[in-house]
Amino acid sequence: MNETNRCPADRCPVCQARFRGVSICSRCGADLGRLMLLAAEAWRLREAARTALAAGEFGRGFELAAGAQDAQSTRAGESLRRLGEWLAAGIVT
Repeated sequence: MNETNRCPADRCPVCQARFRGVSICSRCGADLGRLMLLAAEAWRLREAARTALAAGEFGRGFELAAGAQDAQSTRAGESLRRLGEWLAAGIVT
């Protein structure tokens, strides 16, 4: 992935070093543990949103995708949230 496509969550919020998947930033020593937990929770929510959307549960899928974006905003997550919103809006109740 080139630098222009990287999401801000892929960088240390203190020094902007690239995230290397460890709980301590290799450049500045910042504790990234909580960010890792948020990223993992957002990933789980996005996976659940994909599952819900595939099952035709559009409202639920939108809610899960929106929750994932609240936890950790990503470009792909925003696309998933918008898809869920669009599909949910098409439901006639």
